[in-house]
Amino acid sequence: MKRRSDYVEIPKPEIERLYYVEGLTQGQIAERFGVTPKTIGNRMAEYGLATRSAQDYLRLNLSKSELERLYLAENRPAPEVAAILGCAVSAVYNYLDLYGIPIRPRGADKIKRIVPEGRLTWSPEFAYVVGLIASDGNLQAKTNEVRLASTDRQIIDLYCRCLGLRPDDVVAHDWGDPSATSVHMRVEHRPPYKKQYHIIFSDYVFRELLEKTGLTPNKSRTLGPLHIPDRYFRDFLRGEFDGDGCWSADRRPKRNWLLGIITSGSRSYLDWLADRILNLAGIRGNANGIELRFERESAKLLGHFMYYQAEVPCLGRKRRLWEAWAHEV
Repeated sequence: MKRRSDYVEIPKPEIERLYYVEGLTQGQIAERFGVTPKTIGNRMAEYGLATRSAQDYLRLNLSKSELERLYLAENRPAPEVAAILGCAVSAVYNYLDLYGIPIRPRGADKIKRIVPEGRLTWSPEFAYVVGLIASDGNLQAKTNEVRLASTDRQIIDLYCRCLGLRPDDVVAHDWGDPSATSVHMRVEHRPPYKKQYHIIFSDYVFRELLEKTGLTPNKSRTLGPLHIPDRYFRDFLRGEFDGDGCWSADRRPKRNWLLGIITSGSRSYLDWLADRILNLAGIRGNANGIELRFERESAKLLGHFMYYQAEVPCLGRKRRLWEAWAHEV
């Protein structure tokens, strides 16, 4: 019986371009087509395509100055450098050795710092970041990596601004903070789906702070109560809502209502959110299945609780939808 991957169309010219010209590994090519590396290896064998040798990597002609900038000056790990240059990780290591650039020992990510020290303390901005990580983020199990993925570019920009970082596709003078640390942003686009933006980096202090709040790897269904200071809970909630929440409004006569929904695969997490919102804001929500729902007046009050000032980090389109309804009723 044929497997699903057997029906995925993977043209020979495309594999040749990705593997030989761009220098991607079989695993990286597999990610693009949504199949396993073994499937790519099988297709290459069917097409009669030879695998690379060490000499093939050297034909990529990676620049010494570019490697020194990315690997030494910006202190990026080899996999991140490979992603930026569009080649295999082994190619990066081959060129580091060729140019005599000292290779960092294994485990260097455990002492790596990316986020400026002043940003790693409780504030409205840091609480908002924790909310984004709780909804759209991920802590890697075996490294200090923290990942955030979103199809909304504004979410990525807000995340970086709050942490004093700058996506590497943004020019410093267009960003507003030329001192911000540059961080690599990976973009994935598989039509007909939306573009997805990824910010991935290692910072052991940032990681420790997230773990102290109660965040863990593989949190989707295991997420539970978090340790968020009461003073900053509304900022945390706004980050959670921007990641996994939505407003639904109906402005028709006699049916004028607003619904606020927060979604999570963890019922204990939703129950904790409902309890904290009730205790701190006096707003009662209804947890049902994977949703925590706030209707009509409760939804209006929830918006006032989260958007308590004009200038707070938030996803603009969601705030505008709430404001449009709240100002009409």
